[in-house]
Amino acid sequence: MLSSGTFTGVLQPASPDLAAAIQSSNRLIHRLHGCLSLNLLMKLKYGC
Repeated sequence: MLSSGTFTGVLQPASPDLAAAIQSSNRLIHRLHGCLSLNLLMKLKYGC
C-alpha cells in the first residue's frame, strides 16, 4: 500500500501533466457533446 507521503510525492511532479490530461479530456468531451447535440438537433428537425 502507498502511504500518503509517497502518494503526494508521486502526484506532485505529475500535476502539470494531469492538468493537461484533464484539459484535453474536457476538450474531447466538448467535441463529443457538440456531435451529440447536433445529432439530436437533426433527429428533432428531420425525424431521422
